[in-house]
Amino acid sequence: MSQLSEESWFEKNIIRIMSCIFLICLFMAVIVALLYRVYFGGVISLRQDVWGQFGDFFGGTLNPLIGLAGLLALLVTISIQSRELKASVDELRETRGILKKQSDSIEVQLFESCFFQMLKLSRDIIDNATIKGSREFVGREVMEVLFNRYKDIYSTYA
Repeated sequence: MSQLSEESWFEKNIIRIMSCIFLICLFMAVIVALLYRVYFGGVISLRQDVWGQFGDFFGGTLNPLIGLAGLLALLVTISIQSRELKASVDELRETRGILKKQSDSIEVQLFESCFFQMLKLSRDIIDNATIKGSREFVGREVMEVLFNRYKDIYSTYA
């Protein structure tokens, strides 16, 4: 049986399991009371010492059995909690992976945004550049004029 079907069976039947444990404890209590009645007489006494003996018999016999049932119920709840913890850990791993992908995506978006902002700034600088002289040069013409001046200066010293 796979773990998934085992978990779903366990989760579906947890109320039945706990109900069975409760009914077994109740059944044991009735059996102990009947055993006392069979072995020690069927008459209900008005004496306090007889009731004390009945309580000692009832508690001494039934307490270990109820303690065992409580231990079984505790083991069932621990099993449920360990399954839930495992599911939570798996979910956290998935969430961590998704958050890592999201973080990487945001980092790329930030880089692209910064890059395109710098391109826009560069374009704005070029579009607003002017050189005034015998003639006024604006925008890309400025870059052409500066390139030609640099080329002339470089060729002079080279």
